[in-house]
Amino acid sequence: MTAIITLLLVAIVVMVGLFYPGWRRKQILRKPFPESWHKIILRRLPFFEKLSTSEQQQLIDLIKLFLAKKQFFGCNGLEINDDIKVTIATEACLLLLNRKTSVYSRLKYILVYPTAF
Repeated sequence: MTAIITLLLVAIVVMVGLFYPGWRRKQILRKPFPESWHKIILRRLPFFEKLSTSEQQQLIDLIKLFLAKKQFFGCNGLEINDDIKVTIATEACLLLLNRKTSVYSRLKYILVYPTAF
């Protein structure tokens, strides 16, 4: 009896491990992209409008995933705001555009300095 319960628990853990990342990704992508973030992108990276519609959507999806999974830390007293986070995420995700890859899966933290480091 305990062997069956143990086997069931192991099966549940394996299933959650297999399906949770995909489910979480779908939940992140389902959320609307804030208009304030869109304005930051247009202000900081004016070439965004020159990208095709599919590339713009792909970049927006990558940005949402990046911002949902990474933690930003301001160094030397720098206060992190949406302007900083969205600009960094957009520039980082441009490198992933039109590629079949994860969004910097090994990167967890972003340290941002107020001046050149």
